[in-house]
Amino acid sequence: MGYTHYFELKADLTSEVLSDVSKVVNHYEGILAYEIDEAERKPSINEEEIRFNGRSDEEGKETFLVKKGFGWGCKTGRKPYDLPVCEILAVLKHHYGNDFKLKSDGFCWDGLDGCWAEAYENVKERFRYEDFKLADE
Repeated sequence: MGYTHYFELKADLTSEVLSDVSKVVNHYEGILAYEIDEAERKPSINEEEIRFNGRSDEEGKETFLVKKGFGWGCKTGRKPYDLPVCEILAVLKHHYGNDFKLKSDGFCWDGLDGCWAEAYENVKERFRYEDFKLADE
């Protein structure tokens, strides 16, 4: 067990979504890489996948991977890359609504835990999103 986000994308990754995701990744480029052991390789952001991890064991944990039709979970261990993970999950939930299933150990009965509150506010401000629901009903 560990602090985990669970998600599944049921739609294609669109250019609009990939543009927003790229802005998040670029904002955190100092701590993100394709894999922990490939710190010089950039994250993958394209029509097929969104994939990255932290640059080191101190900054990342499990690989964050989003693909259409691929149910997945990502244990972030609340490491520094958890904030961009949460921001990208919020971007995806905003754009796809019910076509993006999202649950997280950070969704508590009394609010948002971990990086979620900061991530939600960051994406609303950065992209001028209106209020939207993160948790599936």
